[in-house]
Amino acid sequence: MKDDGWRRRLIRFLGGTPEDKSALLKLLRELQGAQKSEGYLNARELEMIEGVLSMRDWQIRDVMIPKNDIVGLSARDDYRAAVLLACENEHSRYPVFAEDGEHVCGVLLAKDLLRFVDAPEKFKIREVMRPPIFQPLSKNLDAMLDDFRRRRTHLAVVVDEYESPAGIVTIEDVLERIVGEIEDEYDDEDDKPRTLPDGATIIKGAMSMEEFNAYFNSSLPEDAADTVAGWLAAEIGRLPEQSHKHRGGGFAFEVLEADDRRVYTLKVSLEESES
Repeated sequence: MKDDGWRRRLIRFLGGTPEDKSALLKLLRELQGAQKSEGYLNARELEMIEGVLSMRDWQIRDVMIPKNDIVGLSARDDYRAAVLLACENEHSRYPVFAEDGEHVCGVLLAKDLLRFVDAPEKFKIREVMRPPIFQPLSKNLDAMLDDFRRRRTHLAVVVDEYESPAGIVTIEDVLERIVGEIEDEYDDEDDKPRTLPDGATIIKGAMSMEEFNAYFNSSLPEDAADTVAGWLAAEIGRLPEQSHKHRGGGFAFEVLEADDRRVYTLKVSLEESES
């Protein structure tokens, strides 16, 4: 009985039982936008809830790294080749391709290379690599996340219906569907605004409104949304799609990179005044 207490409180808080997930999300969005909800559910929290509720709708194919983009090793590689690749790319795990160059036969952890610093001649990649985990393209992300947790691994090889490698998926790829883009100290992507020759500026959708106003010496409202992407979504009443253009606050915005859940980069230029 005690277990149902939170359910009753949530239903009472929402004003009824939602018919399905879409109805629940609609209620949460309305709740987030209502004055009475201030302090209970902010835009960032709502985004994460939407990510969690959407996990079953997404498959590995939607987030995986395609085969052609994989940075991997060959079963023929020696210690020097493995170290050079690890230094150039700074990933923690690398798929190891069999001699045919097509099929993945293992996964090498970068930390395992440290064991052979003083004896590189003893390194045998097939003896050091870990067995790979294979997953189908159609597997749901919630099931994949559970597999990562249960098997205590962070990388899986994605195979198509013919059991041929189609790509790889990492725990980071899955979690980004909930929390947004995860960047670490090795990511090369520059978060700072970049000015183009025509005077326009490229910014991240995740740039805070406070940073935007400080950078552009503007006064766009900072209480309506935490980020520029959130402000833009509130302005047009929905999440803008890629190539969408909007004018407001003295600026012309163009969405350069976006998917169905987030705006990643924007082009911003001063709105030309009519003479």
